[in-house]
Amino acid sequence: MIRGKSQAAVQAFKEAAKFKRNSWEVWENYSKVALDTCNIQLTLEAVKTVLNLSSNKRFNVDLLDKVMITLEEQAAHLNNTEEAESISNTSDDANEETRRPNQLLDIIGDILQQIVRSGASNAEIWGLYARWHKSKGNLMACSESLLKQPSLPLKMLSSTV
Repeated sequence: MIRGKSQAAVQAFKEAAKFKRNSWEVWENYSKVALDTCNIQLTLEAVKTVLNLSSNKRFNVDLLDKVMITLEEQAAHLNNTEEAESISNTSDDANEETRRPNQLLDIIGDILQQIVRSGASNAEIWGLYARWHKSKGNLMACSESLLKQPSLPLKMLSSTV
């Protein structure tokens, strides 16, 4: 991982996870190298495992943001592709191409919901949660999430008064 050999690191962490299944540290590093290899599903599985092992206390907002950006880009690309193709094209490949990003969006949604419900969320998580709702087409929930996104931490507010 340190040498930048992400593909080899994924294999190494896969083996490490077999022996240290309850180590959130192993899973956290696994999620990082999985993202480096563009394996979003593996990244999200590792993030979910870190959350579960740490009782919802450990999550990497930057990593989740990168995953969300990737999924948003895939959705935009998919929408552009669908507009370019005729509506009559209902091949299995096209359906699979649509299903996969939706499944990944559902997984990251589960992760964000788990963080929010645990009370461990912060402004960045609420922002990601709002983006997730927007990507799912739920603009009301998106607005509600943005309203819950504090602009300043309470400690900063009390020290400035």
